[in-house]
Amino acid sequence: MERFWQCVDRTGVNSVEIPVYWEEFEKEEGKFDYKLLEEHVDQAKQHRVKLLLVWFGTWKNGTSKFAPQWVRNQRNRFTRVISYEGIETNILSPYCRENLEADKKAFVKLAEYAQKVNEKEADNVIIGIQVENEPGMMMRGYRDHSQEADIWFNGEIPEKVKTLLKTKDMGEVTDNWKKSGQLENGTWKEVFGRYAEEYFSVYGIASYINEIAEAGKEITPLPFSVNVWVDRVGWDEPGADYPAGGPVSKVLGLWKALTPAIDVIGLDNYKLALSEYCMDCQGYAKYGNPLFLPETHAWEPASSRNMFWALGKYKTQGIFFFGPEAMIDEDGHVRAKSVDVWNSLKAMTSLQSVFRRMQKECDIQVIYQEEDAIEQRIVMDDTYIRIGFNSYERTDYHHGYFDTPCGYGKGLLIRENQRTFYAVGDSFCLSVRGNRDAVYFRQKMDKYVDYECVEEGYFDREGRWQMTRIRNGDESDYGIWVTYDCGAVKIVVGGGEYERL
Repeated sequence: MERFWQCVDRTGVNSVEIPVYWEEFEKEEGKFDYKLLEEHVDQAKQHRVKLLLVWFGTWKNGTSKFAPQWVRNQRNRFTRVISYEGIETNILSPYCRENLEADKKAFVKLAEYAQKVNEKEADNVIIGIQVENEPGMMMRGYRDHSQEADIWFNGEIPEKVKTLLKTKDMGEVTDNWKKSGQLENGTWKEVFGRYAEEYFSVYGIASYINEIAEAGKEITPLPFSVNVWVDRVGWDEPGADYPAGGPVSKVLGLWKALTPAIDVIGLDNYKLALSEYCMDCQGYAKYGNPLFLPETHAWEPASSRNMFWALGKYKTQGIFFFGPEAMIDEDGHVRAKSVDVWNSLKAMTSLQSVFRRMQKECDIQVIYQEEDAIEQRIVMDDTYIRIGFNSYERTDYHHGYFDTPCGYGKGLLIRENQRTFYAVGDSFCLSVRGNRDAVYFRQKMDKYVDYECVEEGYFDREGRWQMTRIRNGDESDYGIWVTYDCGAVKIVVGGGEYERL
């Protein structure tokens, strides 16, 4: 935790996720230990960040290894998922009432604690709770084959599911139901055909989690989330490539319909290829589900570029990097594989107090250097922006003037109004022109552009712009460079650029 808090202070982030382990929280049945929680809250206040608590209850990464020993040792009372071969797994069955009640009682205590903490503080320390972690069943099968589960599976589908089929468009789930005959009555197999087992698992796990969340909602108004181990990996088989029954993209419509007490289903996006990364972001920004990334790489350079697509195009409401304490070594140096992520993270913290407002009110363009690209252009009705990569002149003592090496260019260009822009990110240089009819006007050198203001700075916690350096003359005549250690660069283009010829 000491190294974790070092990363928090040095990057300047405004919020952190910290797990709460059921096995530590309730070592003995009915006896709750708040020591770790109290330490986390005290540290959060000391480091001036908000807390999102992550409940490791029945599920953590598709298994139940964080359930207390007294739960795991009473197998007759707290029954397990049975695999299709008849093997008892280490996963608590979502169809066992004792499992649900035990988890719910503990979660209610966590919700009560969070509410008491926030009631004592003028400004809430705890901003949300994640209910379970990557729920589902990693057991090389699509569903639980325990005796209780078999009874449910072979019986009539629940009335709630019947109602949803008739009243909700649940995307792929609805489409597959129609392909299977569009029956409104029958067993899971009769109604859903080849998709029956996975949808059955979704119903069991989503209903289980929603009941826990409903109990918590009676105590605290905090938003509740669930995160997901994503699909579209490997052979894309539930129970093998991702936890069966989890809220993966192909069943997101059904999951959202079954969990009204869950405010957001968060996407753990570890994809490195940009096309796959964006496909997952797009897949979870639907059915009224705001995009939220509770986990992403802290040690892959591709993540330092991809994150700007989540922030800019897909309007994610939050992004967290898994295992930040591993970003620095014992001597406090940022590890080589984490440097790019670290730099992108530091750059974005310069806008974090106002960025949600910007997402709602401003035009945001993603700057992303594709392989072998040397430039990018953004054309608006009244503005033409050219972005250069790889090499550009920086008349700047801090970066070594003209020959500073560049990494891949990445970042955001945010247009606040007609003449005011903010650029943030790393390794690019941009020029802004009023987009007059005459082509030669766009081609003129920056030294002839009417930049009214070019400043480096950041927005403070109250959302006020704080200028740290003014650029003028040589520092804007050759384009406006953007590096992670500039913070944000504010650009105000003179009004003359927008007067028609």
